[in-house]
Amino acid sequence: MRPPPLTGDTKCMKLMSWNVNGLRALLKLEGFSVLELAKRENFDVLCLQETKLQEKDVKSIKHSLLEGYENSFWTCSVSKLGYSGTAILSWIKPLSVRYGLGISDHDSEGRLVMAEFDTFYLLSAYVPNSGDGLRRLPYRITEWDQSLSNYMKELEK
Repeated sequence: MRPPPLTGDTKCMKLMSWNVNGLRALLKLEGFSVLELAKRENFDVLCLQETKLQEKDVKSIKHSLLEGYENSFWTCSVSKLGYSGTAILSWIKPLSVRYGLGISDHDSEGRLVMAEFDTFYLLSAYVPNSGDGLRRLPYRITEWDQSLSNYMKELEK
């Protein structure tokens, strides 16, 4: 249940984040409705991770996903099709939007989209896991985590 609105001039937004593990498969589930979820949760912004969409799929999916959330921003993996992917869907238009960390080695996997609002930055990120046998652990620890940390520190300036 959503708490009562704050009083005075305090601004608030309800944010929801969800790792969907494949958006197309989720939308095909019988009885599932993103619109019903939106009505029940009454969120202002929905962040999605692991959408597994290709760029060619985004246009048709985003128009059928949620009415009223006209501001939607999507990243897709171009290095491995149908892999990772993130999105931000919002009632409120952000001041600016950025895709990725600005480092091509990371950005080709479509793991980050950032929206700037009046008083905060919102990141929808799908952080790489270590993989089978921890084969990507060195990449995660020495490259991705450090790059994400540096990115967030730059936003704070």
